[in-house]
Amino acid sequence: MLIILDLDGTLINSETAHFNSFVKAINRKGHKLSFLQKKEIKSRFGMSGTEIIKGVLPKISFEEVKQISNDVKSISISEEFDKVKFINGAKKFLKDNFKKHDLALATNSSKLFTYKTIEELKIINFFKKVITASDVKNAKPDPEMINKIIKELNYEKKNCVMIGDSIYDYLSAKKANVRFIAVLSKSDYANELKKVAECFNDLSEVKI
Repeated sequence: MLIILDLDGTLINSETAHFNSFVKAINRKGHKLSFLQKKEIKSRFGMSGTEIIKGVLPKISFEEVKQISNDVKSISISEEFDKVKFINGAKKFLKDNFKKHDLALATNSSKLFTYKTIEELKIINFFKKVITASDVKNAKPDPEMINKIIKELNYEKKNCVMIGDSIYDYLSAKKANVRFIAVLSKSDYANELKKVAECFNDLSEVKI
């Protein structure tokens, strides 16, 4: 069995780190964010960084979107990384399933943040494949990440499962025709996911 895992909100609690990074990066470019715009940042978690920025600041140029996105990546590592923590049951799930199944990571976070995280938390060796937003043309909810992992690890889709916490994880799995399991303890999409997916509180409850 191939288990494809999301990172943020599934394995780690990084919401505060990411939120602060977006706010700082946007403010430092001279844009003052309203309460509603800050709320919009959080509502878009699960999307790629560029999609979050375009949604919050739709009138800025693509070049400025890229600049802010790069600043977000840098700030998340240099100023906010100490706020990144494991979610309950995550590390045990990896240890318990590492020898029984193949594990892969599919995340809309940047390659810089992802590798910093899995190296610092000492979980990099659990994964047969890691695909980030930096590695694909289309991030989740597009199925490109999932399809790329499945193809490169030579699996049939009937022997794969995707685990995530956002509606974008669910949609990418659905489009890829792969079973999906939702974990909800840090999810902003719990109400939506309960209507469409197999749901658990966190990875400590998931048995594959």
